Amino acid sequence: MRGIGEPVWAERSADEFAECERHGALLNLVLAKRAQLRLLCPYDVASLDQTALEVGHRTHPVVRHRGRQLSSDLYVGIDGVTAHFEGPLPAPKGQVDEFVFAPGQYLEVRDFFARRAVQAQLPTMRRADLEWAVTELVTNSIHRGGGRGKVRVWADSAGLVFEVQERGRIENPLVGRERPMLPEEHGRGLWLVNQLCNLAQIRSSDAGTTVRIHVSRAQGNREVGELPLLADQLVAALDRFSSDVDRRLSQPDRSLLWQLSPGAEAVLLSLPDQGATPEGFDRSATQTKGPAGAVRAELEAAEMVESTLGPAGGERWVPIPRARKLRDAVAAARRAALEEMLSRVPPTHLAVVGSALVQWAAR
Repeated sequence: MRGIGEPVWAERSADEFAECERHGALLNLVLAKRAQLRLLCPYDVASLDQTALEVGHRTHPVVRHRGRQLSSDLYVGIDGVTAHFEGPLPAPKGQVDEFVFAPGQYLEVRDFFARRAVQAQLPTMRRADLEWAVTELVTNSIHRGGGRGKVRVWADSAGLVFEVQERGRIENPLVGRERPMLPEEHGRGLWLVNQLCNLAQIRSSDAGTTVRIHVSRAQGNREVGELPLLADQLVAALDRFSSDVDRRLSQPDRSLLWQLSPGAEAVLLSLPDQGATPEGFDRSATQTKGPAGAVRAELEAAEMVESTLGPAGGERWVPIPRARKLRDAVAAARRAALEEMLSRVPPTHLAVVGSALVQWAAR
């Protein structure tokens, strides 16, 4: 298999040139594992300066020029990938605003960059893209980067630059470049950031991780369609929704809930006060894709349900008072978390999501 790609051209900015060099180094990492693929990268020697041409020589083991094929004396090899990933980013220019965040400060961070996005005159959809990308970065920092971090934002001639710094380290230099499947959690956030922003720069070492994103005022074409992006957004929202629900529960209720498997939890939370017949109970368990007998045995062992005789004399499985209390607490927490989530979403965004879901269902 052969491919052709031209990431380097004269109109690229300095930041883009830096990422083109890293892009070329990462390609060598991928190609080393896939010997059946060959890639040709054209460089316009008439319009590029010597610095740009040297980038090509450093990241390509073989160079062709005027019909001749030569080994590049400047090629840094596979080891050069680590140097590009661990190196620092250039210092920002102009006024820089900073905000140090901690767990539970999503809204504060959102307000911080939302004001700057308006001041930078980003169009509505570009502000929405930035909001989504920043939320992914801050969520990653809180959950997997030590719980705390720092955000910085400044304007450039094209639009707005936003940066998140955290204490955690990323080991995979291809993070954000490989499209994850929807059920996968790790890597999805940074992959989405790459789709939503004009440029994403990631640097990670023992000193910590910095992710810098550039969003221009011009609305560009995304690499992926609206439906896959919205599907990923909904999955990410559900991740945060589950965390919000847990946060609203008391510690005893959380402890009870965490003892249950997903299938047992789903059946218990849908079980009415009057209980269900063995057949109805088994149907509910089957819908959770769990063995009905195992789910019933788990809830019985956890002292969440008991077998009683119904009014007509038939057997019914009903939740005990402790289980009913847990079920009602989870329902209240879900309702409050959902109301808070929807209160943050502009009506136009809800309309877009609704339209996308209708299209998805029609397929």
